[in-house]
Amino acid sequence: HIQARAWYGMFCLAFARGDFEEGVGEFKITIENDPISSYAHSCLALTLSTAGTFKEAIVSAEYAVKLDPDSLIARYNLGYCYLWSGQPDKALKEWKFGLKISKRQAWILHFISLTYLKLDQRNEAQKIFEEMKIRYRNNYFPPSNLAIVAAALGEDKYALELAHTSLEIIDPYLFFTVSNL
Repeated sequence: HIQARAWYGMFCLAFARGDFEEGVGEFKITIENDPISSYAHSCLALTLSTAGTFKEAIVSAEYAVKLDPDSLIARYNLGYCYLWSGQPDKALKEWKFGLKISKRQAWILHFISLTYLKLDQRNEAQKIFEEMKIRYRNNYFPPSNLAIVAAALGEDKYALELAHTSLEIIDPYLFFTVSNL
């Protein structure tokens, strides 16, 4: 099963155990079984990028978007690869597309805010942060996503409050936050 092997390689082996080599090995099997799976290529890209293998990650992420240009996961992971490889302008393009197709999904919002900061556009980052705070107060919005942006903007006390809330409610995105430390 493509998703089961992808999650095993990415979450269990690479992110939780830190065994990126074995995790990437699982993706090689996944892609051999389904070479045109945008999802498999996209998750491989995220894993490679997290391991710091940016050139290979970007090739895989761009291929995932080519296979399925309307996939939020593919766009998200391509933006992630671009941002952490030092190409925030390209990341911003992916995040903006992601905002359109996702109805302003939380992961995209927090990464677009971080990207604006990388591009020295603090006012734009702050606007996104204000939108995130409103959504957090009025609806469900993952506190860990908001905590990341609060910390990046220097709102340390608020970031810590959100981090504590993330732990209390077992925020599912918190795993991603701590797996990259």
